[in-house]
Amino acid sequence: MTQAVSNDTKAPVKLMTPVFRVSFPHLFRPSDNKTEDGKAKYQLSMLFPPGTDLALLKKAARECAEQHFNGKIPPRLKTPFLDAGTYEYEGYEPGWTLIRVSTTTKPGVVDQNVQPIIDEAEFYPGCWARATVTVYGWTFKGNNGVSFGLQNVQKIKDDDSFGGGRRKAEDDFAPVEGASTGDDIFGGAANEAADATDGLFD
Repeated sequence: MTQAVSNDTKAPVKLMTPVFRVSFPHLFRPSDNKTEDGKAKYQLSMLFPPGTDLALLKKAARECAEQHFNGKIPPRLKTPFLDAGTYEYEGYEPGWTLIRVSTTTKPGVVDQNVQPIIDEAEFYPGCWARATVTVYGWTFKGNNGVSFGLQNVQKIKDDDSFGGGRRKAEDDFAPVEGASTGDDIFGGAANEAADATDGLFD
C-alpha cells in the first residue's frame, strides 16, 4: 500500500510506492543518460501490475502540478503514469503502469531485512521492490510535466530475471554428498586410474 512518509510542507513530500517489478535499474552506478545540465543520473523503471492502488501517487502528482503551475494545469501536461503495454520490452504488458524515476544522488538499496545490498547481481531486472520518491513539476523546451524523483529502494522478493539473466550459483547447485569427508564422489574410478599410472612418470 502506498503511504506518505512525510507531510512537511516546507520540503518535498516523500512517498512510498506500492510494490513494483524492476526494469532497467541503474542504481549502483549512473546510467549513460545525463540531466539537461550534464549531471550523471541514477535511474529505475517501475512496473506496477493491474489493480495496483496508485491513488496516493496520482493525488500527489496532481497537487504538485496545481502548485507548480499556479493552479492552472497546462494542456498536454506530461504525467509520470505511462502505459507499459505501448513499449516492446520484456515484462511490459497491457494494463501495467510504468513510472520512470531518476536522481543525481546515488540511492540507497536495501534488502528485505533493511540491510544494504552490496552485490549488484542481487538487484536485477525482474525482481520486485518498492521505493521512496518525491514529486516535482518542470518546464523544459516548451513542454510541461510532473515527475517523480528517486530517493531509496528496498528489494521485496525474487522472480525470473528479464532477458534470462544469470542465476546465482547457490541456485544452480546442491551440496555434494560425501564431499566434506574426502570420499571419492566418482566411485573410485579416479583412484583406480591413478593406480594404473603409478611409476610412469618416475
